[in-house]
Amino acid sequence: MGKDAGKSRTAGLIKASKPDLLPVVAAQFITEAQSSLAERNRVYQEEMNTTLQRRCAEVQAALRSHGLSNLMFYFRLGQLCLDTVTRSEVYGESAFDKIQRALSTKTPTLVKAAQFARVFSADQVEELLAFNGKNGDFQLHWGHVCYLITVEDQQLRRKLAKQAAEEAYTAEELHGVIVQAYGGTRRSGGRPLRRPRSLPSMLRQLDVETQLWNRRYREVWHGDESSLFGDILTLPPDRYKPELAEQLTKAEAALTGMQDAVAEALGLCTRAAARVKAVVATKTKETTSRVVSSKNKKRKK
Repeated sequence: MGKDAGKSRTAGLIKASKPDLLPVVAAQFITEAQSSLAERNRVYQEEMNTTLQRRCAEVQAALRSHGLSNLMFYFRLGQLCLDTVTRSEVYGESAFDKIQRALSTKTPTLVKAAQFARVFSADQVEELLAFNGKNGDFQLHWGHVCYLITVEDQQLRRKLAKQAAEEAYTAEELHGVIVQAYGGTRRSGGRPLRRPRSLPSMLRQLDVETQLWNRRYREVWHGDESSLFGDILTLPPDRYKPELAEQLTKAEAALTGMQDAVAEALGLCTRAAARVKAVVATKTKETTSRVVSSKNKKRKK
């Protein structure tokens, strides 16, 4: 069965099914998808020598294990991948590419794991695991590492990892700090933001992100029980440090940039909304007029 034919048949079943049959149809869809993946895996494995087939099986087994939250797991997975890349005399030419094609749904994980094993030593991974925050209750995870591996300088990478643990950064917060450390530019494979495919999707994204910022501001930064800047203003003078002054300067610059962006976006949004509403109103009026005119003609007849 061709891929398009399979999709069409499954889509038809879902459309025609009663609600109580949907779980059955969904299970059938999953089975067909797994069968397709298994067939693709088999086809690509035929291109591999026996040694590479065993290595591919090792990687696949590792991915199915339950250690996906453990940094040492990712490091060992990365060592398997890196060894495959560097020993072409054993595994053949383009060995890692063949494994990626055979296990295509896991390709990003394999590539990042290999990079992890390339830029970190086992001792450095142990040190990452030892960074547990000021109160001993924080642990760096794979999301943090995916950004740390974009930093080539070992000393800077260690400094950022330690800072992330001490300040309990989320992965995205660490990413922002890394961008600042590089002078505000993206380097070493930083991922660009993806543009939504349609205008309605873009507007929904704008709405969600704006509401999220507003909610965080009202509930975290300036809530009923505490206020970030209010708390700073009430600190005793001996708590005012150069680091705090620097952070406030950065926050002020960021908010000023946001203020300018919001003013520009609001002006454009207001113009766009006015135009769309006017055109829609005109079309609605014209449609209503045509309907009324058609009814009047029928009455005259």
